[in-house]
Amino acid sequence: MSLEEAVLPQAENATLNADNPWPGLLPFAERDKDCFRGRQGETEDLLRLVVRERLAVLFGLSGLGKSSLLQAGLFPQLRQENVFPIYIRLDFLPRKPDLIAQVQESIAREAAAEGIEAPVAQEAETLWEYFHRRDADFWNRRNRPVVPLLVFDQFEEIFTRGRTLCWPSGVRDTGGPM
Repeated sequence: MSLEEAVLPQAENATLNADNPWPGLLPFAERDKDCFRGRQGETEDLLRLVVRERLAVLFGLSGLGKSSLLQAGLFPQLRQENVFPIYIRLDFLPRKPDLIAQVQESIAREAAAEGIEAPVAQEAETLWEYFHRRDADFWNRRNRPVVPLLVFDQFEEIFTRGRTLCWPSGVRDTGGPM
């Protein structure tokens, strides 16, 4: 059992409040935004970058609070801009679905949790095809369009742990030239 698997159930049940405003070693979640303080400048800078650019990379040493900055700082601000942040943490264990399926599952899970009407992924559809279909519109609870934003946390793991993954075609990545 990994450390994440052991800690995750505790994290989902942890409640932060005025008497207990820190999640310890776990990142702040979006629901913890009222306890997340002192990073307003970084949050505003990141918001401007993400809204302006097609790709933004937040990179830093482990433990600096990048996940907290994304979830408790950036996500609430994005929602005010009619942007739908979709948190994605890829899992490279062999028993897990391929990466495309994991992204599709994350989109569906986050959409259901936020009351977003999202297109249903079709079998054997690439992510490009999914986002470029005619019915690829995302609508919030107030029946307003929102822009989906894929947020990959710990994306560097695709380079460090991705060798063990299986692609949708069932062909194992050998690490050789493409």
